[in-house]
Parts: sequence; structure tokens; C-alpha cells
Amino acid sequence: MSAARVSTFLIPAEERKQMVSAGMLSPYALIPPFSKLDAYRDIAPPGAPTGIPVLDQRTKQSGKTNFNNVAYIDISRAYLADASRLLRARPGAYLEGLPLAGLFFSLPASDLYFLKDNRARLGVWSTLWNRLVYGQLLTVPDTTAYSISRKTLSGPRVLLCPGYLLMAAFVTAMAGGTLIALGAAWGKAKDTPVAIVLVFLIATIAYATLVGNGLEVGENNRFRFMIDPLWLVLLGVVVDRAIQARARPVATGYADGHKLTDIAGGTT
Repeated sequence: MSAARVSTFLIPAEERKQMVSAGMLSPYALIPPFSKLDAYRDIAPPGAPTGIPVLDQRTKQSGKTNFNNVAYIDISRAYLADASRLLRARPGAYLEGLPLAGLFFSLPASDLYFLKDNRARLGVWSTLWNRLVYGQLLTVPDTTAYSISRKTLSGPRVLLCPGYLLMAAFVTAMAGGTLIALGAAWGKAKDTPVAIVLVFLIATIAYATLVGNGLEVGENNRFRFMIDPLWLVLLGVVVDRAIQARARPVATGYADGHKLTDIAGGTT
């Protein structure tokens, strides 16, 4: 269903209707992903009960949709089939969705549409944090899961929405961490345990980033929030190595074994 949001549902509604009429897409292309089960009643008849409440209940005790319902497995496969057909017939539609996914990835996690009420309660504090710590110049307009489109974030104002400091730190962590990992694996100061840990961090971050942005438009900053601790640890390693490099003594004097003086004035 997330794949449908980064492909099928970036196609205008009228055009999708024409594709469904022509048999290119299924009727699922006209129903927003993650809709209530009642929305699929005519095209996805309910299956036999499993006897397991969490798989059979249509709603949770709170009244919200129960996405653990087993019917969503086939529904999700239908959305994926449409997305796959569209990718073969109109690859440009998917490629247009990737920059939008990347844009949402770069937003502060508090800009997620589910957190609208939270932001209202936090008021100016959320805004100040995003401006000063994340480097965001303009808060994204409130939106909903199904109104996200190229029209939601468009024009020159969109350039003010990303968290520039956030993304700069992210890129620094990944680039610097990769260089340190390579040095630990094959450099003069070889350190295999450090290399393994860094590769694990980098691979996990890269996987979540590529899959999350390649198969979703809308909740990308929520996905990034889940890996923020990992790349912050990586950034800490990069900063620590940079400090160590600057603090390393610069020897002066004779190179034949006589007195050498470091920058702190001591002798070795």
C-alpha cells in the first residue's frame, strides 16, 4: 500500500479512472491506500474467519481500523500489482515520486501529519527546535495522508521546508563513517571490530533510507526518525575522530632520535 502512494496515487484521479476503465489498473487504484475495510467490500469479499481475534477484528477497541486484519494481506498485494504494472507502463510517474519522498525524508519528524495535535500543544517550542536545531526555515503546511501530492509542496517555498542542518549532519555521518570504516578495515591502523560495527550501522541506515524512500511518500520522516539514533552515533564517531586528529601532537626538533617537542611544550 505504501508502494501505491509513491506511484499509483501520484497519478491524477481522472487519469487513474481512465486506466481502470481500460483495464490497465484494478479498481484498487480508485481507493486510497490504508482505507477502512468497508471501502473494499465490493472488490475484496471477506474471507473465512481465522478464529484469532487480532486477525479477524475489523477495528481496534479504540474504534480505529485494525490493520492486523488478515484481509489486508490480499489488499496489499493488489495495490502492489497495480504499482508494478504502472512502473512498467509509466516509469516516469514513479521517478517523479522519488524526489517527493526525499523531501519528506528531510523534514523534522514533528512535521508528520499524524502529529498535528502534538504540534498545536507544543506551540512555539516545536517551531524553535526545528529552526535552530534542524535548520528548517518554513514549516510544511498541514496535510493528510491522502492529500499529499506534487501540489502540496511545490514552488520556490518548498526549498525552505527541509531541515538543512539535519541533512548536513546526516550526510556528514554517512560519508565520514564510511571513510573511517574503510580505514579500520584496510588502513594502517587496522581495527576489525570497529570496522564491523561501523559497517553494520551504515548498512542499516542505508537500507532503511533506500527502502523507506523507494516505497513510500508521506511517512518518510517517521522512518528516518527511527534511524536517527544510529546515524547520531555514527556522527559522534566522526566528530571524535576529527577531534583526535586535531589534538594529535605535532613533533618538532630533530628527526634522528634527539629531543622532540610537541605542541604542548613537553618533550619526548
